[in-house]
Amino acid sequence: MILILLVLVYAFNHKPLQPPAGAAVEGQKPPFYAGEKITYAVKIGPVKMGTSTLTFLGRTNLGGRDLETIMFKTTGLNFMDIEKIYAEPQTFYPVRVERTLNLWGRKMDIVEDYDTQDNSWRLTKREGGKVSQEVFKSDTRVQNIISVVYYYREMVDFEMGKPMEFNFASIKVKMGLKKIAAFPHGGKVYQAYLLESTPRKYRVWLDNGKRRLPLRIDGSLLGFGNTAMIMREYN
Repeated sequence: MILILLVLVYAFNHKPLQPPAGAAVEGQKPPFYAGEKITYAVKIGPVKMGTSTLTFLGRTNLGGRDLETIMFKTTGLNFMDIEKIYAEPQTFYPVRVERTLNLWGRKMDIVEDYDTQDNSWRLTKREGGKVSQEVFKSDTRVQNIISVVYYYREMVDFEMGKPMEFNFASIKVKMGLKKIAAFPHGGKVYQAYLLESTPRKYRVWLDNGKRRLPLRIDGSLLGFGNTAMIMREYN
């Protein structure tokens, strides 16, 4: 009987991610568009490490499914990281991530395929002529921090004190609105929503204008160190 109660409590408290409140529906345009490109300066502390671009590519048909597609590219001195993220519309759960890396001359291709039924994902890595594969499983679906940024961009209303749980494979966090604050940047002062995770691994500043521009994203974004992406250009 106790075991049954524990299972029911778990199921009640671990609901799958739902479309954000006021998310774009048919006939209603989201705040981003196919071809949108945002350029960022990437820093670790005060040191500029390179440049990142987020490009929203729109819908792509993959395996018979229409998926949102985002390109996340970072370049620096002898460094390149390109991620192509295929995600479910509205929830932005990743379905497939294709990644190309060049780390100071060491080149590799990585593909992450996510099973939407059993919360598992398969990681395939190709380096030179060597191919390796691993399968992982979790108790909840795995998210991607870049996908989460677009998930929040579709929200119409933010509420204090109502964090959401995200599983980033290496860590589970709760993320929510901490405050609305002035964000001076490029000669302008934006009013921004500051979203912060607990534990404090990620922070995202979203402009509260109609485009919900991600002005700054902090966290473990490139697989090494704590980086900061600060918006430089928007097209």
